[in-house]
Amino acid sequence: MDEEGSKIQANVAGNYLAKYGKLLQEKRCVMVTRFEIGDNLSPYRPTEHPHRLFFNYTTDIKNCDDFGGSIHGFSFTSFDVLCNGAIPLDSLVDINGYVDGCFL
Repeated sequence: MDEEGSKIQANVAGNYLAKYGKLLQEKRCVMVTRFEIGDNLSPYRPTEHPHRLFFNYTTDIKNCDDFGGSIHGFSFTSFDVLCNGAIPLDSLVDINGYVDGCFL
């Protein structure tokens, strides 16, 4: 996610996981440069971005301590919007907390 909140799916192929895996940790902000961009044709799309970021041999990762975006990366919506079916069907939705009931 960038400082404006735009999100893009990223892919680290198995052969690069040993090189980059230890640098990609939860709750850690990093700046990623020298990557490839391709169409996001995956059936699993956690973002609505039409492209996907691919790590390659020259990808560089550096610590970033001055990130100005949301530290959690969540986009919240109200329970009423969810229950009323106002969220597009192709959107990814995580429900955090306890749902007492929802009848569509």
